[in-house]
Amino acid sequence: MQPFEIILEFFLREPLAHARWLNTLSYLEYAGARKLARFAQVQNCSEAVLKHVNEEWRHAYFLKQQIAHKLKIALPTYAPASLWGAGATLRYLDRLESSLCRHLKQQSREGLPRRTYLWMSYVIEMRAAVVYPLYNKLLEGHSSRVSVRSILREEEGHLAEMQAMLAAEENLAEAPLLLAQEQQLFEMWMHVLEGEMA
Repeated sequence: MQPFEIILEFFLREPLAHARWLNTLSYLEYAGARKLARFAQVQNCSEAVLKHVNEEWRHAYFLKQQIAHKLKIALPTYAPASLWGAGATLRYLDRLESSLCRHLKQQSREGLPRRTYLWMSYVIEMRAAVVYPLYNKLLEGHSSRVSVRSILREEEGHLAEMQAMLAAEENLAEAPLLLAQEQQLFEMWMHVLEGEMA
């Protein structure tokens, strides 16, 4: 069993732990939506970007609903006590954005907001392509009332869209390095979660 699977199994054993995990996921979707919305200024707000922002907001809301309606637990806000690894969780996407921006600036400052949007979205969708299928598999294995299948389908669509946009606009040779930066952050975040579980 992989380390992240062990973490998810731990969360699924107890309703409040599971609710905090859903709230943590909801926060990450919310934070991602805020970053996308910041990018979506009038001059850049294509139909594809608007759709992407809308779906990320909806994912955050959908996960909140799962807590209230499926687990019957009230976690109405993203207060630190209602999240796993609150400090690291609250800073995760900010740290990722800073890391990616530093690298992208070294290549060129031209079109930096657009390039940051493309790469941030791609890297996050690659992470979602690992997290959501594993979480969904474990939910089904536990016969949980919670479901993330609808999010999983949309995240697959987002990843395909981002891959196509990157292939058209960016040098894909940058992908392994940027994915490695996110992997390092993810491992640090997992370490924080493991510390809280102990």
